[in-house]
Amino acid sequence: MIQEKFYVLAFDNKDTKKIVEYFKNKKNLNKFLAITPNAFEILKKNKFKYIFTPFDINKDLHKDLA
Repeated sequence: MIQEKFYVLAFDNKDTKKIVEYFKNKKNLNKFLAITPNAFEILKKNKFKYIFTPFDINKDLHKDLA
């Protein structure tokens, strides 16, 4: 069985709540990139695993963008 792996981007509260509802039974199969702190907290509160933030990808991201 081939299992596709991809990242799901979580931006704001409304979108993140939709993501939680859609993936509630598939929590451990996907990786989530929480763009905002609120998105991170919503995913974490709903016991999602493999949650990443922009800081996890590049610690100097804000400096690089400036």
